Amino acid sequence: MDWNPQTPQVMSQSFLYTLFPQPEIRRHAEEKLSYSADTPNYNIAVLSLVVEPSIDEQTRQYVVVNFTNHLKTRWMSSSDIHISDGEKEKIRTLIVPVMLSATRKIQDELSEAIAVIGDHDFPEFWQVLLPEFESSLEMAISSNDFTSVNNILAIVCSLFKRFCCGFNSLFKKFRYQPKRNNIMLDLIYCSDNFATLLLSTIQSISRKINIAAAAGSVATIRQLLEARRLCCRIFYSLNVLDVPEKFEEKADE
Repeated sequence: MDWNPQTPQVMSQSFLYTLFPQPEIRRHAEEKLSYSADTPNYNIAVLSLVVEPSIDEQTRQYVVVNFTNHLKTRWMSSSDIHISDGEKEKIRTLIVPVMLSATRKIQDELSEAIAVIGDHDFPEFWQVLLPEFESSLEMAISSNDFTSVNNILAIVCSLFKRFCCGFNSLFKKFRYQPKRNNIMLDLIYCSDNFATLLLSTIQSISRKINIAAAAGSVATIRQLLEARRLCCRIFYSLNVLDVPEKFEEKADE
């Protein structure tokens, strides 16, 4: 699908028309989107709508739901009509920056889309994902943006537990798997790339909890406690099969 100045308006209108009570209008819009979904770069066009300033928030939310559902049925190469490797690479490049710049409701839906992709591609085909989250998490912590901190931690937690029971999360996959070589390699990769930041994040959050408690900031304390809860879930997932070397080193300090 080619992106031109008219694309945002045409596509957003089609999405809105699928919600119309009149069956004829709704059916025509659904058929139009169904046809577009079979064209190359449809997902890129849909994802671009999420950051298009001319699109209202309600339409964006519906667009993101459509995007996630589309990935669920077409990301696997075994699908009857699957997404090309080139388009997948573009989606993996775009989705995290789009998610981090979006509103909370859209972030929640895009985090599910990231988990769908991660369930098949992480870490082998998506090795830039953790570094992206690392830099974003460090920035959010330093600027006391606790909403973003929790959003990022929630997605990482989701990604780490994804092998648990179907579509669930990313590190949690290690909780219910035997010690097979491929699982252990994934675990080593995740711990090597996230353990140090996880420990420093827990320490930083603990300090900020003390500061917020002294200031009597109940809302901030709630956000920070949620962040610490997510960190504990990630920590458990990373240690369930074996204690990573980075955690062993810290235990002796």
